[in-house]
Amino acid sequence: MNESLKCSECGGNKCQRVSGNTYRCLYCGSTFTTKTDPVPPAMPQVMPPPQVVYIDHQRQAAPYQPIRKSEKKKSTALLLTFFLGWLGIEWFYLGETTTGILCVLFFWTGIPFLVALVHFIILLCTSNEQFDRQYNY
Repeated sequence: MNESLKCSECGGNKCQRVSGNTYRCLYCGSTFTTKTDPVPPAMPQVMPPPQVVYIDHQRQAAPYQPIRKSEKKKSTALLLTFFLGWLGIEWFYLGETTTGILCVLFFWTGIPFLVALVHFIILLCTSNEQFDRQYNY
């Protein structure tokens, strides 16, 4: 079935090849001949997939790597919190100086001890990656 041809009688566009250059219209049933074979409709051009160029076979580093501010260790923070948390010393180690000063000022009330207990449990449950993200970058 060729939809690019039109019937000379009714103008229908559904024609079936009978033989050679002879076609029959499926709407009115008339037969007609063409001088040349009809040109098939142009195929849509498809872009070829982009080519991947491998420079070498080694794994390349990520283009963006955050710069570490410091090398604070989770184990050191845990020890400071456990032994000197009632004074707030771990806050100075972790770079939170305002919280550290508040803990030193109010150590006589016992509140920094409770804060240190909660902070110790939080640090204990924190993964190394999350600790690094929070305190080392």
